[in-house]
Amino acid sequence: MQCPTCGTDIAEATSCPNCAASTRPRTRRSNNLAGVLAIVLLLAAAGGVAFWYWNKRNSPKVAVEKLMQAARNRDWKQIYDLVAWQDPQKKIDERTFVTLASAISSNYTLEDYKIGEAKTDGDTATVPVTVTATVKGLFGAGTKRTDSADVRCRWVSGDWKIEPFVKLGFLGFGAPNLSGGK
Repeated sequence: MQCPTCGTDIAEATSCPNCAASTRPRTRRSNNLAGVLAIVLLLAAAGGVAFWYWNKRNSPKVAVEKLMQAARNRDWKQIYDLVAWQDPQKKIDERTFVTLASAISSNYTLEDYKIGEAKTDGDTATVPVTVTATVKGLFGAGTKRTDSADVRCRWVSGDWKIEPFVKLGFLGFGAPNLSGGK
């Protein structure tokens, strides 16, 4: 056997005594390249999965899901944190918000909701929601009502937030007609 670098005749050694070059076959190098390539592909795939997961977790639909869960649980502090208050000078403080929401919600019980697919346009989005609620009547009897509305969202500091518009109803739901729905 000869050293691939200097041509010295060598026995069955793993390196040349003359130049210290390895006598191992060069096919090993191509195996290393394949291994490195496989690792790069795995890292790229993992990055793609992480990006997909992050986008799913940070979608306007997820923000609306959190809103609806908080409404069902009557967690007004969480809802307050989910809202993107547009004008800081007109922003209602958390305590007042919780008090008003508690008073208003005593007339409604959220029974069910269905969230549609979000329509995103840059840093704004609209998410359709169908809400079924029991509305208390004058004498305490409840009537089940269902209505649909679009919840507007806005991308704020790395999170989707609910964009309120008081003219369209509490929390910007677009004024569901729970008093005379289906």
